[in-house]
Amino acid sequence: MDRSEKKAFVQSFSKSVSDHECMIVVRHNRIDSKSMTELRKSARSESVSFRVVKNSLLKLSIQEDMPDVANHIKGPMGVFLAQDPVAASKVISHFSKKKKDLFVPLVGIVSGKVINAEDVAVLATLPNFDQMRSILLRTLLAPATSLVRMLKEPQASLVRIVSSYNQKNA
Repeated sequence: MDRSEKKAFVQSFSKSVSDHECMIVVRHNRIDSKSMTELRKSARSESVSFRVVKNSLLKLSIQEDMPDVANHIKGPMGVFLAQDPVAASKVISHFSKKKKDLFVPLVGIVSGKVINAEDVAVLATLPNFDQMRSILLRTLLAPATSLVRMLKEPQASLVRIVSSYNQKNA
């Protein structure tokens, strides 16, 4: 890669980072290609992108906007970019359980805030956006559902009593 290609890469990667809600940097050591392919597939299935980026280019890409993250970049690094921080955290957490010492989340940015490895683990335990929506919808609909059941119950009780009476006398 010559200088102009590096400069173009830094600009495009910086734009890509700013376009996503979440960026998490991980360290990976001696991970075989089969496992890396599996990681990329699981990331894609959750709409998360994973890239291995040269450290010097990664530092140049994020140094202005995220100097706290740039200080953690040493060794073989990978970057997860996602709109849903929970999905990215779940992918990372699941894979890091399989490859304990070989794959470690270091630092990230979620909605402009710096997070550490413990925060990534906490995010992985949260429900994703679709699950949160369904929980919220159930919560909003619960009073209406209860009201409908309560209004329906006297008629249902009357029907059961009449039915029981008819079966007894028949």
